[in-house]
Amino acid sequence: MRLLSFGSNSLGQLALNHTEDVSTPTDIDLPSTIIEDNIILSSGGNHTLLLYQSSSCTSYKSQLYAVGDNSYHQCGIEREINNLHFVPQSTNFTTFQHVPPPIELLSWRLISTGWECSHAVSSAKDSAVYACGLGRKGELGLGALDNAPRFMRIPDFPPVRDTIVKQITSGVAHTVVLLSDGTLYGWGGGRKGQLGSPLLPEVRMPRRIVLPVDCDYYPAKAACGRTFTAVISMDGKLTVIGDDKYKVVSDAPKDPLKGWKDIAAGWGTVYVLMSDGSIVAWGRNTHGQLPPKDLPPIKAMAVGSEHVIAIGMDGSVYAWGWGEHGNCGTLLEKDGQCVREVREIKTNKTIDQPNVACRDETVYVAAGCATSWIAHGRKWK
Repeated sequence: MRLLSFGSNSLGQLALNHTEDVSTPTDIDLPSTIIEDNIILSSGGNHTLLLYQSSSCTSYKSQLYAVGDNSYHQCGIEREINNLHFVPQSTNFTTFQHVPPPIELLSWRLISTGWECSHAVSSAKDSAVYACGLGRKGELGLGALDNAPRFMRIPDFPPVRDTIVKQITSGVAHTVVLLSDGTLYGWGGGRKGQLGSPLLPEVRMPRRIVLPVDCDYYPAKAACGRTFTAVISMDGKLTVIGDDKYKVVSDAPKDPLKGWKDIAAGWGTVYVLMSDGSIVAWGRNTHGQLPPKDLPPIKAMAVGSEHVIAIGMDGSVYAWGWGEHGNCGTLLEKDGQCVREVREIKTNKTIDQPNVACRDETVYVAAGCATSWIAHGRKWK
């Protein structure tokens, strides 16, 4: 597979072995162990996690890699010991580094990143959640601990035996987890109500999120904005709690969005991808964050802080929103810092060969804080 990145890169978070912003999708030198398309990528403020899940190799089930800012160990890599002396690690990495798991852990299943912290979920039966990095508002979920130099387990979570973590998602300073029994838990900053009631500046341990009484449904997926949380049910019923500064709460659709495929949130905008390829979106649009009117049908999307990158049903890649760091591609003079019209992102894909049984196509997109990622894989014709 091929992985390309572009956008903000001041601390090496694009894994391009330098610290300059890039506006053209650029190939990354991937670790040699990554030979398939089974990846999950999550970008925080200035760091990126890459989880590779092998479906064929028997020597391991998954491998976790990190790149970018490691000032607070948000990459999960602490100081190494050499001849009984601590050897300080660099505060940032410009290429993907392997992140060693805790000794007792075999593999990871899910990941998420906050501004200066990271989370990973064990693939073991206990579905334990681990955190590392900085969390002055309780972002780690580790109680009084503000800084974890390596992935450390959140104690007594999940709280009910035989429940597993179905989803974990993080905003700038809060994290929400959906469990298999339909309950929601969260931790981190809660002053705006993004973690439900009571409103607290700091929620330092996982706390049950109780949705309003009129939300009588089983949550199917959650999305974290900067200071709000959006939740959707299997049949498309929506609830948004938290800060309503950009009317993400008051403008949320009242009727169920039946046939939805995905939900995601930027810092001030919510996006729901529908089965017909359309996107229902509301919230902040100061920098073109809402989808362009002439956007072609979409089959997959990734939402960053203030921009979106998506795969069209025609296989093309599109981007829109605030692109001052090149995360929406090369800006035109008319754009300023924003892309408000449909912008196709060219990636120099491998040319299909008529006598070859597979072809190269975009299989995955991801987005972070002014960063964009595109993965190409080989698909059978």
